[in-house]
Amino acid sequence: MKKIIVVIAFFLFVISGCEAIFVGDISNKKVELISPHDKVEVPKGEVNFNWSSIEDAEHYKLQIATPNFNNPIQVITDTIISKTIFKKVLVVNEYEWRVKAQNSEYETMYSTKAFTVK
Repeated sequence: MKKIIVVIAFFLFVISGCEAIFVGDISNKKVELISPHDKVEVPKGEVNFNWSSIEDAEHYKLQIATPNFNNPIQVITDTIISKTIFKKVLVVNEYEWRVKAQNSEYETMYSTKAFTVK
């Protein structure tokens, strides 16, 4: 009887340990940027950035640059956060923002949008 209990305990330990090893592959998923929308004008001050959550993502990498990522004059924000909302005070200028989801093994491609602060 003790052998059966030991064997069952061993298998439960192995099974529960294996679950922690498997990480969801998010590399083919896409982060949907909700706001600010592409090519919109927003008032200067605090800008709310929102995007969709990705199942199995542990965090998100958010970057904001001016005027864009192809020819950045300045990267305003480069941060990793676990939420799908971020607030930043911005001055009058043109900006691009992008987000990608990440976990310990995989990451999505960046989703990018441009906007202007007036």
